[in-house]
Order: sequence, then C-alpha cells, then structure tokens
Amino acid sequence: MHQQPASTPPGNLLYLRIEPDTGPDTKVLAWVLSALNLSFHSFILAELYFRNSEVKASIKKEINVFAAECSLPIHDLKLVDQGLTLSVGINALNGQYRLLKNAALLKEELFTLFVDTVFSPEIFNPDVIRKLSARYNAKQRIEIFKPFADLTERPQLHLYFGKAASSLHLFWQWADLSLKSSLVPEAVKLTKEPVETYYQYIKTGEENDLFGKRPKYEKVLIKENPKHDLYPYQLQKAVAKGKKYTFNRQLSATVFVKNNFYEISLPELLLSVKHETRSGAEKAFDAALAALILQLEKTDRQPEKANLIKLKSILNIS
Repeated sequence: MHQQPASTPPGNLLYLRIEPDTGPDTKVLAWVLSALNLSFHSFILAELYFRNSEVKASIKKEINVFAAECSLPIHDLKLVDQGLTLSVGINALNGQYRLLKNAALLKEELFTLFVDTVFSPEIFNPDVIRKLSARYNAKQRIEIFKPFADLTERPQLHLYFGKAASSLHLFWQWADLSLKSSLVPEAVKLTKEPVETYYQYIKTGEENDLFGKRPKYEKVLIKENPKHDLYPYQLQKAVAKGKKYTFNRQLSATVFVKNNFYEISLPELLLSVKHETRSGAEKAFDAALAALILQLEKTDRQPEKANLIKLKSILNIS
C-alpha cells in the first residue's frame, strides 16, 4: 500500500515499525493506530487548554471541534521482515475557525510538538518529566501517555519510532519505573465500603535513639474515616542493586493525596513520586531513592548537584 497525500509537508512525518512476536496482523495494527489517535487527540486538547488558560465556553467548543477534525493519515504502509512499517502525518484543514488563529499552521505545529513530546528519546529524563508535569495536569498526562504505556506493556509487541525511516528507536524502555509513575500516575481507587473503626498516626513528640532525635508517632483511634494513610514514610536504610545502604539519621518523607493521587515527597533530596496506592508510592519512592544512590556511587569526584551533596552527607558509604 503506498499513498502520498498532500496534507503533510515532506519530512514532517512520524515513522513507526511494529514487530509482533506472532507476525503482523490487523489486530496489532489496530492497537497501534488506536493508541496513536487517542494520544494525539488528548495532546491537542491539553496543549490548547494550556495556551488558553482561561478557556471560555466559546473557544472550548471550537477547540473540541478542531481536535475532533484532526486526523493522522497513513502515508506509507509496508510489510517487512515479519513486521510492519508505516509513516503518518497530519491531515489538511477542513473547517474554518473564528477564535483559533492560523488553524492550518496550528495543525502542523501541534503535530510536530506531539511527535517531539510523546516520541522524544529524552522522555526518560527527570527534567523533561518535571516540565511535562508542570505543563499538563495528571489527568491530561494519563490521557496522553497511558495509551502507549499500556501498548508497550504487551510482551508480544515491540514498537520503534523516529523522524526518519532509516533511524528508528525502541519505544519506551523504562529503566526507572518511578519516572514512569511520575509521568503516568494512576488514579487512587478509594473504597466505598463503610468502616466502623478508624485509626490515624499522629506525631506525639520526639525520641532519642542511636541516630539522634527523631519524630515519634503513635497509632490512635479517631472518630471519622481519614480516607488516606497520610503518616510519614520513614526510612533508615535502602537497597540499590542488591546492596544495602544505611543513613546516619532517619529520613522522613511526607505523604499526601492531591487530585486523588498518593504522593511521597522528600524535598531535601528533590524526590517526589506518585502512584495509585500508598504501597505503590512507597515502592516508587524506594526505586527513585535507589537510582539516586547509584548516581552518587558513579560520581568519581565531589558531586555538584545539591541533592547528591545532601545524599552524600547522610549516607553511610563504606
């Protein structure tokens, strides 16, 4: 199948290669195209809402119509080496818009930005994820990235991408799952079943031990359902690549729920993770802390980053 519509300028294309373990079929192609369309549509809405922070009813309606009208025509679809290759671009402008200026150019700009964002090799960079988190809220990030997060979790499918057919990269291989959790947080599932007895951990003072003073918490009976376990997440040791590490004082990370997501934060080490459950957030935090320890271990000289300097001062390294 070979098609060359005039809707997308040459070079402004996204190239994909799909390699299913069982050989290409229509089901696998449908998975990829469905993820692509869902992600692109959500990206358009999130980006235009960001640019129009005070979205009024009139422009919101126009944005929704514009997003629905944007589609990704297939430019080239081939069967190669037990897989499929294809390229997609943005379709030509069909409607007219009163509030969205230069809609034709806007379409091309949004497609380019979508490719540079969702299909960026730098998506694994913590700084990039922080910028995306500041630009798009958790719900928007889920709608943009989760279609591909779900797709790449299928063990029988490998997806490659690039801006040129001759240079394709394996898509979304997460070495640090805490980064993925920050980019695509899962909604907290709250139980609706009534509970008769409720407890909460409260700070009752300080106590002395071998590591000095530390906050003291007690489990107490309370009258109302707290809904979330918000007591601090405290650590005296950590494990990174099977090696045990201890700290010269107890770390106490704050736990809170924001927009229905558990978040564990330790500002002194610039660590912050989110997850659908408290236990999941704790695992993500442990993974992020382990990654930071390994980063410090690889540093031959005095670290320059503030969080690594702080970590070195509290970590017992033999």
